[in-house]
Parts: sequence; structure tokens; C-alpha cells
Amino acid sequence: MGPNTSHLAIKSYQAFNPNIGYSAATINVNHEKKRVRLGSLKILAKKSGQEVNDTDIQGHTVALSLDNQLLGFYILGSQLRPDALSTLEKLKRRGVRIMILTGDYHQSTEQIIQQTGLSGKVITGKELDHLKSIDGITAISEVLPENKLAAVKKCQELGFTVGMIGDGINDAPALKLANIGIATANATDIAKQAAKLILMKDSLLSITNIIDSGHRVYQRMMTWTITKLVRTAELTILLTLGYLFFRFIPLSLNALVLIAILNDLVTMVLGTDNTQITYHPEKWGFKKIINQASVLTIGWTVVALAILVMLVQHLPASKISSILFLFLIASAMLTILMTRTTKLFWLGRPSSAVLTATSANLAIAILASTFGWGIAIISFSSIGITILATVVASLVLNVIQRFSWN
Repeated sequence: MGPNTSHLAIKSYQAFNPNIGYSAATINVNHEKKRVRLGSLKILAKKSGQEVNDTDIQGHTVALSLDNQLLGFYILGSQLRPDALSTLEKLKRRGVRIMILTGDYHQSTEQIIQQTGLSGKVITGKELDHLKSIDGITAISEVLPENKLAAVKKCQELGFTVGMIGDGINDAPALKLANIGIATANATDIAKQAAKLILMKDSLLSITNIIDSGHRVYQRMMTWTITKLVRTAELTILLTLGYLFFRFIPLSLNALVLIAILNDLVTMVLGTDNTQITYHPEKWGFKKIINQASVLTIGWTVVALAILVMLVQHLPASKISSILFLFLIASAMLTILMTRTTKLFWLGRPSSAVLTATSANLAIAILASTFGWGIAIISFSSIGITILATVVASLVLNVIQRFSWN
């Protein structure tokens, strides 16, 4: 080095602090201390006593000052992720209300919102505390880390189930508080620890797959729950009323065992069933479950009791047991088909495993009734009439059931 070369040394460094809006360092230039700041254009311009009109600035600005003298700034243009537009469109179709939280300036945020095709109002983080409703609000600009947490809390207070997507350390508290905190694939370790879900691929489209998976689980749980309630209640009522009014158990022990085994076999494959994705949020409501279960339980029980009343004077108890066994198996299989969709059950195709299991159960029940496998043999006419009566009853119940979905 020559004798006239400037000597620069960093004496102290202050990392970026979102509360003050800049990072700072004290440097020694030729034995003279200077204060350098790097951060928000608005804040550094104010500290320097200069007026800056950022209305026409296209993007997020980062300014540099030296001893409170603004030297200049550069612009970081905000870019949408390649899959952002398609993800937003799919989320909207699924009934998800979207709100963007960003530290960008208000004007920059409005420009980003225009690129996304979203419509609504953009507010700043300072306005969050005074919100009474989030209707019409699409984005919150100039947010600090605590604003993200406050936004999640505000939405929850207003009755929303909140999902939060984030990747940074500052997102961790909001991810932890959200009902569904989602950390992106490139998120920090703290953000991933705070989140409930972590995306394994660098694509937001995975979020729609997660939502669709939730719908599938919900529909399969509804099918299992309603079917289980109907089968249990129907069998209990039939056995109780049969004994009270006719003084005998209308089903033999072997028939009861076969019913339990066959029903469990088809229950095991319900997790593979085809589902229809619904484009609105689902709610697990006992009213819906009770409505569905009540309609089917009452309907099937009335048919079963009618069969018992018609046969009790004409057939021995063993043959009555076989007919009721066949009816209970057939009605249980049709109940599965009816509860797996909100449409008429023959319009929705079940998975191959469910279709195979239900068909096999019905075939086993018919063969057992024909050849006397553990139960009494009944005639072909009795088998045909029982199956026909069950199918006709299912058509009527399915129509009634559709009005009870809501």
C-alpha cells in the first residue's frame, strides 16, 4: 500500500432490526469515525431530513446513508413465484380466503396484487389493530414480525380457521399460532419447527394437494362413521324389538358372527375409496352425522321389522334368521355406497377395492343362504325377493337421504 491509501476498519456492527428499519455499522476511515446505515428509504430519508416521494417507485427500496446523509438507494423488484398464480386460483376455487402479508411498501404491494389478479383493499400493518372485519382486505403491507402474529390472532378472533405460509425466523410465531402453519421447503429450521406442515418440494401447488387430501380423509371418515352408526343401531333395535314382541332372537349366533366378519372386511378397504373433491371448506358437524344416520337407521329398521312381521307366522326361526342375515348384509353394503357420495349412489363409482369387497360380501351372503354355510338354507325365491326389496328400499332412502345432507 502507498502512503496515501485510505484505511477503513469496522468498529461496530448492528444487524438489521425491523423495528428501526435498517442495519448500521461504525467504520473508521483515516482515523475518522463514520456511521453507515442500510435499510428503509423512508426511514433513512427522514433521518437525513430529506423528502423522498416514493409513490412512483416500482418495487422494494433499500437505501444507503453516511452520517445521516442519504447517498442513494436501489430498487428490488418483487417477483411472483412461477407457480403463484395457478396456486392462488386453485386455492380460491377451494373456498380459501387469501390474504398476503408483506414488508414491502404500500405501493409495491398494490402492484403485486394487480399481478396476482386478486381484488380487494391493501392496508398497512399499522391499521391492523383497528380492524373490525377483514372483508374486502386482500393484503397487509409494511408489516413487522409482530404484525404477522397479530394478523393470525385477529383472523382467529373473527372466527376463521387460519393457515399461514412462511419461511423465515420472523414467521415462526405466526406459524406456531396458526391453525395450520405451513413452512416452505427452503424455510429456516426455526420456521419448520414451528409449523405443523412442511412442504418437501419447492412448489406452492403442494398446498392444494394437502387440502384435497383433507377432503378425502373427511369423506372417508363420514362414510365409516355413518355406516358404523347405522349398522349398530339397526341390529340393536331389530334384536331388541324382535325379542320383546315375538319372544325369540330373530338372528342366530352364527348369523351374527358372519355379519360382524363380513362388515369388518369391507370396512378395511374404505380408506382406498374414490372421493369427490368439494370446493368449499368442510365442517365436522354432529347434526349432519345424526341426520344421515337417523334417516338410514329408521328406514332400514322399518324394512327389517316388516320382513320379520310378515315371516314370523309362516317360517321357522332358523329360516327367518337367514333371510334377515341376507337383508342386513345387503343393506350394509348399500349403506356404504349411499354414504360415500352426496349424489345418487349409482352415479358415483367406488374404488375397485370397495366395489370388490361389497360385491364379494353380497356374493358370500347369497351363497351362504343357498348352501347353508353356517345358517339355514332358504329358497331361491326368498333370496330374490329379499335382494329386490333391499334394492327398492335403498332407492327410496337415497332420495330421502339427499335432502338431509345439509
